[in-house]
Amino acid sequence: MCVFGGDGRVAIDEISAKDWLKRYQNLIVNINNLIERADMLRTKASSPRSPNLSGMPRDSQWNGDKLSNMIGTYIDLEAEANEKIIKSRKLYKEIDAFIRRIRKPDRKAVLQMKYLDGFSWLDIQDVLFGNKQDYLDKEESYQRRAFKLHQDGVRELAALMGEKELQEIEEFYKDEMILFLSSDVDDNKS
Repeated sequence: MCVFGGDGRVAIDEISAKDWLKRYQNLIVNINNLIERADMLRTKASSPRSPNLSGMPRDSQWNGDKLSNMIGTYIDLEAEANEKIIKSRKLYKEIDAFIRRIRKPDRKAVLQMKYLDGFSWLDIQDVLFGNKQDYLDKEESYQRRAFKLHQDGVRELAALMGEKELQEIEEFYKDEMILFLSSDVDDNKS
């Protein structure tokens, strides 16, 4: 996960640097999932039950408690999403500040588009090379150039990262591993 340089400093390898960069996009996915869940519960809670006109028996256990539980859950989900939105703004600034330390503008742009803006590789390629006369004829070549800029940018970023970032990455993985193991235990119970 880390490489010790000749000067004794700890440098982050490329895989760890990419994972460090992916934290923002992962957080955005998590926020979007929370918002979708809250919206679904809000919709269910706001849809009144139709009256029983058929005379057929209904679920007798449905009552106001179920509705209040739904409302409470969607309020909690919205609160969690709002907390994570605040965290995402800080994380965006932190990652962007590191990316801005990269010297070459194309490398910097690729990392910003990929990890902060969530662009696809095709979008990145279009932004960087779409105005080139031979772009459509040499699309594969430009795709390889975009990948190479990404690889070089991640390498440069990894070289810039130090001990503080290594600790953050290790802490992140420790938390993720705990979540993974606990979900694995829950899966085995069912």
